[in-house]
Amino acid sequence: MRSISSRTLFSIAVALILAALPASAAIPVQDAASPDEISASRKSWERIPVPGAKCGDGGEYSIFVRKGIQDKVALAFMGGGACWSESTCMGVEIKTFLPLVPFVPIAGGFVSNDPKVSPVAGWSTVFFPYCTGDLFVSDHIARYGKHEVHHVGRSNVARSLELLLERKLLDFNGATDLVVWGPSAGALAALFHAQALDQAFPNAQRKSLIADAPGLHFGDGVWSQFTPQQIEDFSAGLARAGIPFDPSRGVIADIVPGLCRALPHWSVGVMQGSKDFVMSRMFGKISMREHARLIHSDEGVLALTDDPSDLCRAWVAETPIHTFLPTSAVLGVEAGGVSAKEFLWQVVERRGGSNLQD
Repeated sequence: MRSISSRTLFSIAVALILAALPASAAIPVQDAASPDEISASRKSWERIPVPGAKCGDGGEYSIFVRKGIQDKVALAFMGGGACWSESTCMGVEIKTFLPLVPFVPIAGGFVSNDPKVSPVAGWSTVFFPYCTGDLFVSDHIARYGKHEVHHVGRSNVARSLELLLERKLLDFNGATDLVVWGPSAGALAALFHAQALDQAFPNAQRKSLIADAPGLHFGDGVWSQFTPQQIEDFSAGLARAGIPFDPSRGVIADIVPGLCRALPHWSVGVMQGSKDFVMSRMFGKISMREHARLIHSDEGVLALTDDPSDLCRAWVAETPIHTFLPTSAVLGVEAGGVSAKEFLWQVVERRGGSNLQD
């Protein structure tokens, strides 16, 4: 596979993360990361190769670590689509990227080191790049035409955690606070890996998860485009979390209450644009209007998390914007009078309460 420049990789990453931001959208930009913040952010991360781990193109996989408060840990799963064929993995319909990004492609939002922006600023933070096109769930090598694609996201996460433990880069037993976040495909990864992470940090007293635009409301034919092996991996991943998976159904919002029942001590927040362009038209095989209808239906995430007495909540803004926390540029978007930034803080601070929607 031909090499791709760092500039091109960065452009692809940003394009996939912000693909759903239409030019006409009214987006508050007062908190956008400055060039100095982006430069400083890049310098603050240490790239650490993970032995045995691979990107989709067969190249070396690395994680990025930013040192901080030892007993407070933040884990960030990168987003960036998915693929299931030669065309979607490296062809004319490409929907993800398989080489490793050479640096953390985001600077603001959740990973901001400014305590006025992010509640995890100054924490020990690990960024898991996404380069396997499999939602961090699969563990097999596929052949699409003449190309081999390493769909090994699940084992990459496992190997990364083993390395972090072996090299004592994180204090797994001494951590008192754990926050897990992911946007888009990374949001699904956060949900899939939550139970394993719960066990990996056994003594953390405060655990939170923010699933930023996981979709969850797709057309019924969405899973048929994936390979049988990928569907088997998705089913196995959810089964490990005690959550059944029916590939004939596109709406999988019941993942959230299932996880909340399994991990009642976790504070869980789901953030979603009701008209999310990426999760509806681009991947979900439905219209933006249908996506909004499903979210607000009885099988949607709002109805399934409608219990103000627990720590499981949903924040749904009436917008086509895809993700809300990879950059500070859209932290001001509101749902139910509460901004994306404020909802992030509420989840991390375990405030609970009612769902928020427009």
